Amino acid sequence: MRVVSAAVAVIISFLLLAGCSDRKKEDVKKPEAAIPVETALVAEAPWASDIEAAGTVKLKSEQTLSFKVSGLITHFYVDDGDAVARGQKLASLDLTEVNAQKSDAEARVVEAQRAFDRAEALQEKGFGTVAVTDAARRALMTARTSRDQINFNSGWAQIFAPTDGIVLHRFAEPNELMNAGEPVLTVGDRTEGLIMRVPLSDQQVVRLRMGDRAVAHFRALSGEDVVGKVTRIGAQADPQTGAFDVELTFASPPPSLMSGMIGSASITPSVMPAVKLLEIPATALVEATGDGGYVYRIDPATSRAVHTTIRVGGIRGEAVLVRSGLAAGDRVVAAGAAYLSDGDLVSSAAPTLSAR
Repeated sequence: MRVVSAAVAVIISFLLLAGCSDRKKEDVKKPEAAIPVETALVAEAPWASDIEAAGTVKLKSEQTLSFKVSGLITHFYVDDGDAVARGQKLASLDLTEVNAQKSDAEARVVEAQRAFDRAEALQEKGFGTVAVTDAARRALMTARTSRDQINFNSGWAQIFAPTDGIVLHRFAEPNELMNAGEPVLTVGDRTEGLIMRVPLSDQQVVRLRMGDRAVAHFRALSGEDVVGKVTRIGAQADPQTGAFDVELTFASPPPSLMSGMIGSASITPSVMPAVKLLEIPATALVEATGDGGYVYRIDPATSRAVHTTIRVGGIRGEAVLVRSGLAAGDRVVAAGAAYLSDGDLVSSAAPTLSAR
């Protein structure tokens, strides 16, 4: 019995020692695993002071032409895209009615002239009165005025090119009845070059000066830069949109640039913004509300992610512009931020140099 008791005691002692050993292992804290992320350096963004806008290209001088009188269109001598020379006939109305009106007006003048001559002769012989002669004179003047007006209007029954240019659009077809003043053709003056008109906000337009450099881009031209400058700044905002119309003129536009093309323009203003903007990758922005948001900045001393609130100044392509909350040279999490919490230990390779 003593032998059995001794054996049991040995077994119990061994189990107790093993339990203590397990508890010691559990008490040893495992090292914290760093979460792998990609980072980027916060950099100054001098390019962000440029003003970005979109607009439409057009010839500097574009004129919409009309008939001054109503009538039936008999001829169009041009079509969209045709080059025209100054004074070239472009369209005409049926002149039958106009010519009849001219003939009638001329006949009325002849009749009024005869009546006046007769009244004047009778007055000289003492058989007429001054009142009758004056009435005949007024009737003659009225007839002449009517004739001159009809002759003037008949000249507007045909449309002639006001300048060397190109037909941009034709609004009607032959045999259509047109009202006076209704648009018939739009002709652009090729001698004055191409412009681009862009709408800008009040905060943008106050930073511009005449002659500020602009670079336009058009998808249709495969991204080719078209260099120009600011040549007109609107003095009043559009009452509907609140935008100011700004005109850009291109120095040497490519031959393939045409009126009606839509593109984007980057204007370098004379007046720089008071606050220098920074840039970070758009992927670094975890959440944004209005002009606020937050990112994870890496604490260089601890390699831990720090939840950092920033003020956003806009988005340009793949870059987010930052007004405040970060400093140039800071490192932010550019990929993997969605899986982090404030204070997490992170590891990363060398940060990228720029968001662009």
